[in-house]
Amino acid sequence: MTNPVASTGERAGSHRICTQLHHAYRGLRLYPADHPSAAGSIAALVETVAAHLQRFGPLVLGVEETCLLYGDEEVYSFAESRDNLAFIMFRDGIRSLSFHPGVESDELSAFVSCLAHADDLADEEQDLATALWEQDFAHIDYVLADPFLGGAVLREGTVDALRETVLRRLDEVKTVDLEAARSPDGCLTAADHVKLDLHSIILTAEEIERSEKAVAEDSGALKDFVLVLLEIIADPAGSVIDEATTISTLSMAFEHYLDRGDLDGCRMLIGGLQDLEGSGRLADGFIDRVVGEALRADCLGNLLEGVGQASPARVAEIESFLEVVRPWTLPALLELLVETDDRGVRKVVLDALQMENGVPSTHIWPLLHDPRWYVVRNAVQLIAGSSDEELPGRLEGLLRHPDVRVRREVVRTLDTLEGTRSVQALVRALDDADPSVRVLAARSLGRHGDREHYSAILAAFDPHDLDARSEEEVEALLGALAALGGERALTVLDELWRRRRLRARPVAVRLASLHAIGSVKSPEAVRMLKEAARSRETQVRRAASRILRQGAPPRGSA
Repeated sequence: MTNPVASTGERAGSHRICTQLHHAYRGLRLYPADHPSAAGSIAALVETVAAHLQRFGPLVLGVEETCLLYGDEEVYSFAESRDNLAFIMFRDGIRSLSFHPGVESDELSAFVSCLAHADDLADEEQDLATALWEQDFAHIDYVLADPFLGGAVLREGTVDALRETVLRRLDEVKTVDLEAARSPDGCLTAADHVKLDLHSIILTAEEIERSEKAVAEDSGALKDFVLVLLEIIADPAGSVIDEATTISTLSMAFEHYLDRGDLDGCRMLIGGLQDLEGSGRLADGFIDRVVGEALRADCLGNLLEGVGQASPARVAEIESFLEVVRPWTLPALLELLVETDDRGVRKVVLDALQMENGVPSTHIWPLLHDPRWYVVRNAVQLIAGSSDEELPGRLEGLLRHPDVRVRREVVRTLDTLEGTRSVQALVRALDDADPSVRVLAARSLGRHGDREHYSAILAAFDPHDLDARSEEEVEALLGALAALGGERALTVLDELWRRRRLRARPVAVRLASLHAIGSVKSPEAVRMLKEAARSRETQVRRAASRILRQGAPPRGSA
């Protein structure tokens, strides 16, 4: 795992992230999640990770038994193995950890929680890898070492597919064994033990060489066959092969290349057909029929099988190929997206479908009613940014979906749309049962709402129930309140930061109100912050002073 071009800033940032990750882990081990120390350590981790990813892009950390690596350089270690994050991950087979831009606070919080409770999983007959898989992170990936493959790695997305395959194979073997052992009269009989001679199935070096030579000759023969066929097509006057047979034969050749993963052969065939089309020697739709018949969902599935374990170069080659053949693959890619259980395959398929102008909405609507939550979420991702006027209404209906991961994706997609209907749907999401959905909705309303929606934000919370909400949700609600209400919100915000003798609000609520006041650029807001900067409370005074320094006061301020 080398990274020769990594800058000093990237290495230092990686070290800071690992340090914050360890602090957050210790915080959740020592305190409940809602304790100020635990919540504060998570917030610091979220801020550090977001800043690093925004500046440098995805972060990949290698996991050794006693340390974490960025490139070949150690960026984390801890003397005690029990609390050494590298040891905890390595012990359960994790060999690499990746954070991608867009990672959300709830993902990081869930990831840290899994680490903090890793030792408790043994009592539940689970391990850390299983706990992480159940979270189905969108922006956090990891690579597993598979002991059955001699230490080779398995990426996260293949674990679920392997589990299903193993269980299915066991059921099949059990059924076959019972049928084979059952005698005609319905009684079970003993089967003779068959001894396997291992030496008889080991290939010699000569046999291996012959096999490799045969494959190479087969590849050359297929290429010669395709080139001859293209020459025949180029001279239709002398051809004795009808069009239907030609299309079928070329399609079989294309499928053969695809089955072997020979993408250069596929490109060669397409290129030859396009040259003929450009010279006017092919009928309309000829290429569509040749390539379309071969690019079925099962063929693409075979090509993409194990893509999560492929090298970056191979993944890039496959993605480039899918971009070339995208005009012919839309139905097959959508079918594969619905049917595959492999997250690695789903990711590549999603990227391919989102190329160019995306997928027409008519192909997406049926997927929104699929019983599998991840199919619905993927469909919502695909439709993001569409100009179809039906989209806001259909998304609004999904705000009642039972899976919170779908509802979160719906709110993210609503954030990409314009129009009154989308904003109304965001207002509805403020009442969601899950706080992460409410946070996303409040932030989006702060960006897309107007003064008419100020009352909706105000009604979404009672100032007295803010104490029971997470720090993140309080910040989102008060930030939206300030964005939509402007100076009208200052009265409410001013009340929230002040200390009351009979009932003191949590510090997180009071600090969030000061940040919201700071976002209102007015003399009155500056006056309130200056008053807070004279507070006897150290945290309030420092926060207000820092906010005043960060934003230059508008003209005419007090």
